[in-house]
Amino acid sequence: MFEKDLNLFRENDRILLKAKEFLCLSPSLHLRKYISNYN
Repeated sequence: MFEKDLNLFRENDRILLKAKEFLCLSPSLHLRKYISNYN
């Protein structure tokens, strides 16, 4: 049971990491799009 929980935590960490990467990437993408529209 403990091992299963550990795997679940790892899976959650992976998802959180992906979400963080996405959140870090998306503002810069929006910013780039905005700047290209502005110029």
